Amino acid sequence: MIKRIVIALLLLSLALPAAAQEPDSDADGVIDRDDFCWQTAGSPELFGCTPELLPDLDGDGTPDPLDTCLTEAGLNDNFGCPAGVTPDLDRDGIPDAQDQCRTEYAETPSGCLPDADGDSIPDAIDGCPNDAGLGDNFGCPAGAAPQDGDGDTVPDIFDSCPGVVGTPELGGCTDADGDGTPDNIDQCPDQTGEATLYGCMSVTTAALPAALAPISAANAAQVREIARLVVGLPRFAVASDGTLGLRSSDNLLIYNLADAALAPRAEAVTGWSGYPVAAAPGVLATFELPIDFSQLPYIQVRDGSGAPVSRIDATPAAPNEALGIGSIRFHPTLPLLAIAQMPISAASAVTPAPVLLRDVITGATTAELHTPGGAVNLAFSGDGARIAADYTENGTIHVGVWEVGSGTQIASFDTDAAAHFVGTPVALNGDGSLIAVGAPDGTVSLWILAGAAQKLATLQVVDGAASEVISAVAFSPDGSLIAAAGGVPFSGGLTGVETFPVVLIDVGAGAVIGEIGSHDSLPPDLAFSPDGRLLLSAGDSTLRLWGVGS
Repeated sequence: MIKRIVIALLLLSLALPAAAQEPDSDADGVIDRDDFCWQTAGSPELFGCTPELLPDLDGDGTPDPLDTCLTEAGLNDNFGCPAGVTPDLDRDGIPDAQDQCRTEYAETPSGCLPDADGDSIPDAIDGCPNDAGLGDNFGCPAGAAPQDGDGDTVPDIFDSCPGVVGTPELGGCTDADGDGTPDNIDQCPDQTGEATLYGCMSVTTAALPAALAPISAANAAQVREIARLVVGLPRFAVASDGTLGLRSSDNLLIYNLADAALAPRAEAVTGWSGYPVAAAPGVLATFELPIDFSQLPYIQVRDGSGAPVSRIDATPAAPNEALGIGSIRFHPTLPLLAIAQMPISAASAVTPAPVLLRDVITGATTAELHTPGGAVNLAFSGDGARIAADYTENGTIHVGVWEVGSGTQIASFDTDAAAHFVGTPVALNGDGSLIAVGAPDGTVSLWILAGAAQKLATLQVVDGAASEVISAVAFSPDGSLIAAAGGVPFSGGLTGVETFPVVLIDVGAGAVIGEIGSHDSLPPDLAFSPDGRLLLSAGDSTLRLWGVGS
């Protein structure tokens, strides 16, 4: 859906007349969008300002256009940040000192997006990527038209179906069933469905086979898809009592995986899709935000029927700021919620962002787990005795493991993976002695936690050379299998032909068994049912259920 919105906006820009020259209100030679003093004539070297007007919010002598830490006094030779802070304005993992494009997110050595013809227009939005051109002509030389390989009047840079003669309204694609969902993303091309469900019709019930065997390394080759629910952008969590909390288009659907025929036992309106959910026996939590964006996102705690019971807001950080809330995960058996916090601006990058362990019944915080820079992924062991989290430190992703009861850190290791927004998804086995770590290079590594963490194996699961990442990992209840999912994230530049596989790994053999199926978008969630009979994966508009049985 996000891709369709982006395409629509780009197509709208095609319909607008191209300006011959960008506005420069004060006629000082600095266009308004780059001019920090656009109503007063200044000089280019002062970003369109005069020395008297050049802004410096924190008064540290580093002008705001060069200051990565805008609200915190720092050093001129450290981009306005305090000593010890590594400035990274665009959060692309390339320090400002080495980043040739400080305001442009790009995970490249230079920190800049690819630009083959050197015209300062990235190839991804350059209609003539091999010929230096003009910004008001889609990167093409004056008088030249953007490339349009299929001749459908939609330039290749905006064409989601470059080899098909489509229509501008559909981003250059066709729509065989006429439901408004382009064929390239329509998962039900022969069914007049809903755009929010990738062209399919809603399915919230499913019958499961009567005889399902627990999934293990011994029968992994027989695992197949046995059912699916079509609900929109799904996020889910499974509790140790079999409760399934499934986030649909704008609702929370509550199931019990022990039922022979899956049907929602309860339903609650949450108002948003695609955001995390956590589940424990008798309690759920959903990541939510006000419809008018008047407040920061928060966590809504709900009872087993989905009714709101309490709310957890963002933690105050620097003045006029608060820490962001990332992933959430419930303890397997206790109403203890792990909350991954993160800085939301460069200015708060030095502010501690611990993982909180919050008792959602009493409201008490039982522990704060130190994670430099904030955590992205969380996982409890099957017995709830340990918790793992990933965080970035000195440019690479580390994993820490703590005892839940005492909050004591018992292990910390560097994954050697460069900083990446998906982090390293983690999973602990039943007693917390093994940890599986998915990496942005498409590998899954297995570590043993006996004293210092020791790596046992690293397995290539998806194609890291094609920018495919691991997005989720999970241990089977018996510990014999690891399920992993991955593919190209949206920021990697999707073409519409990618698949996002679900793969099984034999823990004992330290080998990839194989792919059991795939989604049409990156799966954020993956989990086994407590009895091991089901593997669940979420992606595109579907929750898929995998098992062994007829």
